[in-house]
Amino acid sequence: MDVTDAPKVHSVIGVDPGPSTGIAFLDYVEGKLAGAMHIQIDGKSAVACLEAILYRYYNNPEAIELRLAQVEAFVTGQSAGTKGEDAEVTRQLAFNIAERLQMWGYSVQLRKKADVSSWGSDKRLKAAGVLRPPENRHANDASRHALFCAVHDAHKPDPLR
Repeated sequence: MDVTDAPKVHSVIGVDPGPSTGIAFLDYVEGKLAGAMHIQIDGKSAVACLEAILYRYYNNPEAIELRLAQVEAFVTGQSAGTKGEDAEVTRQLAFNIAERLQMWGYSVQLRKKADVSSWGSDKRLKAAGVLRPPENRHANDASRHALFCAVHDAHKPDPLR
């Protein structure tokens, strides 16, 4: 079968940036979730790892019909988590990842954790088949972003409906 005859993939990526970064890859074929990969990695390696995965699995423009991504927006505030060295690392990492995804042809949304977390419950992740063990909380947070993007931006089925 020629790649032009193969079903086209809709690739949706979610990212939870930070000193420990989660990245979730959801692949849809003919409107259904056909594959998922979740990683939790040191933030210093996140961009290089993302680049390697994109090159290895998402390099063929003919196979990927739609590319959407959602990166957790870093919100500056007065709480301890929004100031200091870790906050600066997270802010810069969110920017670098969004930029890299755009270079790969992804339309990138930045959304606040507060806008995604209540919708992206563990129950919804489990129904979609993408919930990981609690020690993978950053990968799960990335999955929340990817699933939110898939349902709200790519109009894929909500696993709870």
